[in-house]
Amino acid sequence: MSNLSVGMIVEWISEQEDSTPLVERILWVNPTATDLVSIQLDEPLALPVWKRLADIEEALANGSAIIRVADPYAHRLHPPESFLLKHRQRRDAAWKVIEDMVSRVPDIYDETIRGGLVADAANQHSVHKMTVYKYLRRFWWGGMVKNALLPSYERSGGLGKEKSANSASKRGRPTKATVLRDAPPGINVDDSIRRIFSVAFRLYVDTNKAPTLKRAYSLMLSNYFNVGFEVKGGVRVPVLPPSHQLPTLEQFRYWYKKQQDIEASFTKREGARR
Repeated sequence: MSNLSVGMIVEWISEQEDSTPLVERILWVNPTATDLVSIQLDEPLALPVWKRLADIEEALANGSAIIRVADPYAHRLHPPESFLLKHRQRRDAAWKVIEDMVSRVPDIYDETIRGGLVADAANQHSVHKMTVYKYLRRFWWGGMVKNALLPSYERSGGLGKEKSANSASKRGRPTKATVLRDAPPGINVDDSIRRIFSVAFRLYVDTNKAPTLKRAYSLMLSNYFNVGFEVKGGVRVPVLPPSHQLPTLEQFRYWYKKQQDIEASFTKREGARR
């Protein structure tokens, strides 16, 4: 059974420095789990594309893609009440235009059908077809929820701030990975997190791009855990979630040592067979 599901964000790893990553959200998985539909995030003319589910699973397995843990659109799920009151009418007007269309799954993802649906909606609501497509993209990019149709708002006031939790310990039951050999506390290190760690080890440590594990950890957070960017002093900087929603440096170091131990054990075992 596939671990891929609707709403997940897949990022394709590029070995080229300073390249713009291809990040896409899964919109639909067919009942037989053979194909899925995704859309590239923040691409102005992006439209849903069909892909073989097995191809993405293979990319995840070999490290050429990862599942993004931090969702750059999550802040729209629960916007400030004052912002929602101000923009609710705009959101509801946009929703009225696309509500019927987005319920027609998977027809809306078929380009031979979608064009007619868009034209009908544009005529019915007296808006331009490009406006309909704009609403559709915002809906799909934002996780297919009504609040995805809200306009963007400044996130620096709350998104990056530390929020107090009800407990000093993690919520939920720790995974086996986090308790194995007294692994350090932090967010639960599941398969998705470990795959991101492995990518960071390969891109930053093995290539000596980062002189220390601490620097590699910082690069990893900036590139794979950001929830967007903001401009400070004319410089585009990543915005990170609160620290309790991020893996710790100690976890990063722990899994690096564990991976090194596994590789050393494998090398020793293979050498003994020769």
